[in-house]
Amino acid sequence: MARTKTSRNVTLDLLRIFACIWVWSYHWTVNSAVWIEYSKSVDLSFSFIPSHLQDFFNIGYLGVDLFFVLSGCVIVNSALKNSPSAFAWNRFTRLYPAYSISSLVTIALYSLAGGKRGIMEGFYWLTGFPLLTTSRPYIGPAWTLHHEILFYLLIFLIIKVAKTKRKNLIIGANLGSFAVFGGLIFCHLTQTSIASRSFILLLPYFLLGMFTHVLVSRKDWIYSSLGFLLTSLLVIYEIHYRVGLNSYIQPLVFFFLILLVILLSKVEIILDWTPPRTTGNLIKKAALMTYPIYLLHLTAGGALMSFLFGYGVPILLSIFLSGFFVTLISWWIVQIFEPKFKLIMKSSRE
Repeated sequence: MARTKTSRNVTLDLLRIFACIWVWSYHWTVNSAVWIEYSKSVDLSFSFIPSHLQDFFNIGYLGVDLFFVLSGCVIVNSALKNSPSAFAWNRFTRLYPAYSISSLVTIALYSLAGGKRGIMEGFYWLTGFPLLTTSRPYIGPAWTLHHEILFYLLIFLIIKVAKTKRKNLIIGANLGSFAVFGGLIFCHLTQTSIASRSFILLLPYFLLGMFTHVLVSRKDWIYSSLGFLLTSLLVIYEIHYRVGLNSYIQPLVFFFLILLVILLSKVEIILDWTPPRTTGNLIKKAALMTYPIYLLHLTAGGALMSFLFGYGVPILLSIFLSGFFVTLISWWIVQIFEPKFKLIMKSSRE
C-alpha cells in the first residue's frame, strides 16, 4: 500500500485523539458538570465499566493538560514553517470556524434543554472577543482558548522579532520558564493568591511541548537543560496546586504521557516511518475532529442528553445519540465547513 510523507506528525495526532477520548470519558462518566446547568438532575450509573478503566477516567482532566503540551509541539512546527502573518492567519482559520459552528449548535441545544444562560449571551460569545477575557465561557471547555490565544500571541511576538526562529524559540522557552518561576516566587513573597488554571500556571505545559520539539541537538538540550527541568517542576507544581499536595498518581501518569510525547514524536524521524495513505488520512481527519468534539461534547452534548432524557429516552441511549451527534457535527465542520470557510477567506484576501 502506498505511503506518503506528510507535514503532520501522525504519532502526535494519535496522542491528540487519545487526549480527546480521555477528556470526553471523564466529563461523561465522572464529572457531573454535564448536568449542572439544567433543571434535571440525573444519577448516572456506569457499573458496566471495569473499575481499573474507571480509575483511569477519573483523572481524565489531565487530558486537557496533555492538549496544552501537544499544542506547544504543534505551534513550534507552525512557527518555524510560516511567516508571522501566515502563522497568525493559520491560527485564526484553525480556531474560529469550528468555534463559530460549535457556538451556534450550543446556543440551539442549550436553549432547547432549558439552560440558565440567555441566547443573547451565547451570541455575544459567538463573536470570539470574550475569549480574550477570563470570564466563564458559554461553551464550557472554551476556557482553554483564552490560554491558547495568549500563547499564540507570545509565539507571534517571538517570531516577529526573530532573525533565527529556532534560536529565538529556544531562548523564549527558557525565558518563559524562568519568568513563570519568578512570578510564582513573587506571588508567594507578597502573599498574592493565584487563581487555579491561570495563565501563569498553565504556560509551563505549552513550554514543555515547545522544548520537546524545538530542541534538536545535544547542544540544544545541554543549553536548555535547566529550563526544561524547571518547566517540568512547574508542571508538577501546577498539578499539585490544583488537585492537592497529597496526590502523587496524577503527576506520575502525566509525565509518563509526556515521555510518550517525546519518544513517539521522534518515531517517524528515527524509523523513517509513515502509515499507509488511507490510514494516515483517517488519523489526520480524526485528529482534526478532536477540536470541535472538545468544544461540543460538554455543553452541547450535555444539553442534548438532558433534552432526550427529559422526554423519556433511556439514559444510555441518550448518551449514545448525543455522542453520535457530536461526532457527526465535528466531521461536518472538518470535512465540509472549514475547507469552504478557508477558501472564501482566501478569495477575499486576494
